[in-house]
Amino acid sequence: MKPTLVQAIQSLSPDSQFALDGLTLAGLRWISGNRPTNEQIEQELVRLQQAYDAAEYQRLRAAEYPPLDLLLVALWESAIENRPATAADLQAAREAIKQKYPKPQVVS
Repeated sequence: MKPTLVQAIQSLSPDSQFALDGLTLAGLRWISGNRPTNEQIEQELVRLQQAYDAAEYQRLRAAEYPPLDLLLVALWESAIENRPATAADLQAAREAIKQKYPKPQVVS
């Protein structure tokens, strides 16, 4: 999902007020608050997109993880009823999903 100019501006100047006519900086009308430069806004758009892209593995994992109700049942069976098999099965499924969608390596 591509971040919007509104998101970038609000990220840089959260208490500001502005109007945006259209989808470009040419339509930006500042009302109050500290106005970031166009370059700062464009850099923030890039930063927001990079942050969104870096979290893709989280969205993919979340879509495939077992539902919370199954997790609660597994925890109950393991902790209260001393039947760890369901919890072990769920953990194996979670580990398979983590391997399918690994965390990206941080490049410094």
